[in-house]
Amino acid sequence: MPLLDYIYLDEALQYYAQEGARLFLLVEGAGSNPTAKNLLLQQYSDELLAVPLYLDTDYEPVVNVSPLFVPINTDSEYLRWFIANGPEQNAGILLATVYPPQVVLSHLRGMVEVRLPDYNYASFRYHDPRVVGRYVPAVGEQEQERLLGPLTAMIWPVRLSGPEGHEVWQWRALHAPLTIPDDDNPYLEPQPVIDITDEQLAAFEQDYYSKLAGRLHTMF
Repeated sequence: MPLLDYIYLDEALQYYAQEGARLFLLVEGAGSNPTAKNLLLQQYSDELLAVPLYLDTDYEPVVNVSPLFVPINTDSEYLRWFIANGPEQNAGILLATVYPPQVVLSHLRGMVEVRLPDYNYASFRYHDPRVVGRYVPAVGEQEQERLLGPLTAMIWPVRLSGPEGHEVWQWRALHAPLTIPDDDNPYLEPQPVIDITDEQLAAFEQDYYSKLAGRLHTMF
């Protein structure tokens, strides 16, 4: 059963690395301030292999704004920059897994769309911390397991109210126990589409306006 917890990020990443898990970043590719993506491509392209998430999906025509799937290690200078600066920019999320990159990438590409209550399809920007941060608490265990798939952990930054009304960043993780992959790998097969219910849409909206009201309260 997946667990949803606030974590100490450095300790978590060191633990996953010591246990043999692979680490990845999903770096946002769109938005008004794509600093994280530009920095990755301009300064770290020789060190890090960045694969567009939208390749081989229906979103390939807009691959220029695709999130980037990036294998990473705990010693990476870019990872240090991402942890220090990424939260303010909604720059993306971190992933941990014991599965090979091609399995993880196939799983992630299978979630670029969700089905809405009216049976239309919409882009699912789970790689945006603001989206996954509202989605995960609003859904049940089955949906959380579908989101994780072969991942051991999905980690994103969350803005919380700190002392004296100051806002601080914390890291939150949806995570499951480390397991050794089976030879018969279910994640190589297409997975069911993610359905968004009316109740979940209402919960997302309520959470959004609740956070907005809280921020306005601290401003005035």
